Amino acid sequence: MTALGLCGGLACFVSGHPGTAGGFALGAALGILNCLWLHRAASSILDAKDTKIPVTVLVKFCGRYPLVFALVYACYRTGWIPFVAVLAGLFVQVGGLFAEVVFQLRAGWRNSGNA
Repeated sequence: MTALGLCGGLACFVSGHPGTAGGFALGAALGILNCLWLHRAASSILDAKDTKIPVTVLVKFCGRYPLVFALVYACYRTGWIPFVAVLAGLFVQVGGLFAEVVFQLRAGWRNSGNA
């Protein structure tokens, strides 16, 4: 996901649209941070030996969407970076998911002949 975000931001910057590159980079960073917090929260909840959830995990889990919504809304209201570029950057996770699916299918087909 990080490589896709960097490549997309760099492509926008090289094409002469630094504002769009900044918006895409901000959206990609928010999307990656959201995914990272979700992964850490789910891992710590599943690995917990106690029934009590740590406060930091709960805050990160419940605060993900309000944080993303607030920053995207601020970009929309102020217009200091292109709103559409921020939204496009948020979809970097989808590209990462597709890349992972292709990688897993390819690895599965390669190893299916050995069975």
